[in-house]
Amino acid sequence: MVNPDGVTLSQQGTAGLSADLAKTLKQYNGNSTNFNRWKANMQGIDLNRQGSSKNLASLALPSRWQITPEKEACH
Repeated sequence: MVNPDGVTLSQQGTAGLSADLAKTLKQYNGNSTNFNRWKANMQGIDLNRQGSSKNLASLALPSRWQITPEKEACH
C-alpha cells in the first residue's frame, strides 16, 4: 500500500484528526465530508497524478542509471 494515510482517510473520514487538518482536507474534498472516493494522501497529493510521462526525461535520475555499459567498463 503506497498511500496508507489516504486509505485511512477514505475509510474513516477525518475522525481523530486535528480540527485544522480536518478543515483543510474537507476544503480539498470540495467541502464534502464524504471521502469514499478520496485517492490522495493526507497532504492532498495524488501520487498517481504527478505529471505526464513526457516529463520523465527531464528528471534527474540516480547516477547509477546514467552509466552505460561502455562507461562502466572504464571504471
